[in-house]
Amino acid sequence: MGRRRAPRDEELIAGELSGAGPVFPRNAGPSPLSKRVLDTAALPDHNIRINSPEMMRKMLSLDRLDAEIITLLQSDGRRPTVEIARRLAVAEGTVRKRIERLSREKIIQISAWADPLKIGYQNYAVLMIHVELRELERAAVQLSKMPEIFFLGTCTGAFDIFVSACFRSLEHMHEFMTKRLSRVPGIQRVATSNVTRVMKRDYSFHVTTADGEAPGRSGRVRRLRSAGTTSDKRRSRLG
Repeated sequence: MGRRRAPRDEELIAGELSGAGPVFPRNAGPSPLSKRVLDTAALPDHNIRINSPEMMRKMLSLDRLDAEIITLLQSDGRRPTVEIARRLAVAEGTVRKRIERLSREKIIQISAWADPLKIGYQNYAVLMIHVELRELERAAVQLSKMPEIFFLGTCTGAFDIFVSACFRSLEHMHEFMTKRLSRVPGIQRVATSNVTRVMKRDYSFHVTTADGEAPGRSGRVRRLRSAGTTSDKRRSRLG
């Protein structure tokens, strides 16, 4: 059996920075750094199982109005419900209830996002970790409790655990690697890459409904938006 090609560092970094968001086991909860740094468009639940029945059910519950609301909030999380209602030509109470449901079901999460490199964290690193398979779950849980780590996922391919972490200095990173990471059971090998420049970091996602509709593709929504724009222009002329 031939050796698997290890992904290039730039492939790994681009994949992580494209918007995966933090994932942590349920019993561990998000780390303090994740709460301060990457809460905005994080995947909505901890220990998410991709394509699980729960995830599919939530996706099937989205209609065009939900998709429009999510899209508007992704561009500005502070956008008032009154403005969203006006743009979509629906009642403000409808928008408010939809946002409450989307938040309650953890489809969306609205909070402040801080750039770690601008609040005292000097080193942004990605760690590709090889783990003894029988220790995989235990190692992932223990790693997720470390406050420097804001993204952690188990994966297939050339390594078993993918981690993104922020450090205040190289000394901080050295202490993390040699004194704490080394104590995690089952870890066999770690490959580390420092991010030298962030070229893209966007946690907004293109939203589609269960029937494949995307925001703005519905004729009804387009007409409503057009009517809203016409009304705005009329009010502007009258003003």
